[in-house]
Amino acid sequence: GQDLRAELPPPCPIWFSGVLRYRNISDLFRDGKKKSVLGGMEAGGLDHEINEANEKAMLQQLTLVSNEKHRFKLPIKHATISNVLKVAFEEDDTSRREIRFDCSSKTLEHIIAYMNKCEGKETVKIASPLKNNSGKELKEIWFRICGQEHGWHADFMWNIAKNRKELAKLTKAADQYEITGLLLLCVSIYATFLKFCPLDDIDRILDPKITDGNLLPHREDLKGTDFREQHNQQKNSTTDVSDDSKREK
Repeated sequence: GQDLRAELPPPCPIWFSGVLRYRNISDLFRDGKKKSVLGGMEAGGLDHEINEANEKAMLQQLTLVSNEKHRFKLPIKHATISNVLKVAFEEDDTSRREIRFDCSSKTLEHIIAYMNKCEGKETVKIASPLKNNSGKELKEIWFRICGQEHGWHADFMWNIAKNRKELAKLTKAADQYEITGLLLLCVSIYATFLKFCPLDDIDRILDPKITDGNLLPHREDLKGTDFREQHNQQKNSTTDVSDDSKREK
């Protein structure tokens, strides 16, 4: 077609002469050179200004409100570790001011501590299946599972898990607000308790009445029960049945 550049009065603005190289706007935004086209500025163009504005917005304070109506503030950037909050920020800027969390103040304190530690980036990785490499005590096993690089996370979760009800509340909130790394830690410490505790303690390891990490006495109806003995008896009875069936054949 006709070359529109010939009709432009000199001097032609830099950004407009660049746009004329494209037949339509979609071509312009698909081109990887759009920074140099819009404004002719590689480092200080429109994209840079937008990114700078977004960064400033992410540093603004967000208020999270607990069920008891206690308010806690943290940078928006840190809160985006929750996929639920991240989507809310992207869809509606007004949601950045104050958000109510459906949890207690204590649980929300734990969540905010985790968010501030991560600063908007999930870094927790726990290998599966969980393995015990020579650890004897549950705490030692848990810290080995988390690894040296996640010492803060291991200590953070261990102290919360001493109160089994608080651990349950935190797990629910991490799942509800899609805080992936925190949910992984919650599930992993549950699995550690169940997989590596002594067999005799399985019935009481997750007792919701535990508040300081110390196991409570066995329930009255389970006193004197030896789970190892039961397990061996079941194993022996299974072996006897199989031997009898072989003789019959």
